[in-house]
Amino acid sequence: MVGREEDGHEFALYVIEVRRQAGDQIPAVTWAVTRRYSQFHELHKRLKARFPSVRELDFPRRQTLFTLQKDFLQKRRVTLERYLKSLLLVPAICRSRELRAFLSQSAIASNGSNGTQVDAKDFVTRIYNSVSDGMEEFLGNIPVLDQLSVAGQNLISAATSQISGGASAESLDPAAQDPSTAAEAEAELNAYETKEVEPFVKPIADLFLETFELSKGNSWLRGRTVVVV
Repeated sequence: MVGREEDGHEFALYVIEVRRQAGDQIPAVTWAVTRRYSQFHELHKRLKARFPSVRELDFPRRQTLFTLQKDFLQKRRVTLERYLKSLLLVPAICRSRELRAFLSQSAIASNGSNGTQVDAKDFVTRIYNSVSDGMEEFLGNIPVLDQLSVAGQNLISAATSQISGGASAESLDPAAQDPSTAAEAEAELNAYETKEVEPFVKPIADLFLETFELSKGNSWLRGRTVVVV
């Protein structure tokens, strides 16, 4: 189906029918959601950051011309449907917040209580993915890019380990976790996300106070220095 923005710009919408099987005290239910290609693309980027194996899945590339032609939409629909089915074959991806939010009719909020808190791993991966996606747009999927992807994932893991205080690379990849420890890992993730983080500017302010002896209450420069910081 085709949607239209306020400025008259048209875009394709893909209808996804989701069926949840019945379980213990859980009835079967079916619902439908509509998603744009840009939302599929964002999901793919986020999943690639967490699950390196997602890079091996067939995902339709961006195209700026003839995006509303019937033949093009049909081919893209088939590819996106096959992509979603491939994701559902991986239990760790099925449990991920990214996929559940994508298939949900309502927004799924993250566990972090502070909305301004920046996830260090997400920050690093966004930079890497922006470069990687740009190379794929011009060069396509070639062996060199696969090697760069492996190297890039190693760099991301190393950088994140430095920022998070020496966490191992495997602990950052949910796909590498044993299913029996998934619940425990989720609890640890929730505890980490809800933990209060000290503002990054505090050490800088403390340095100013010690350097200029501003910790004394009678210093007239104290208030002005803190305001500048």
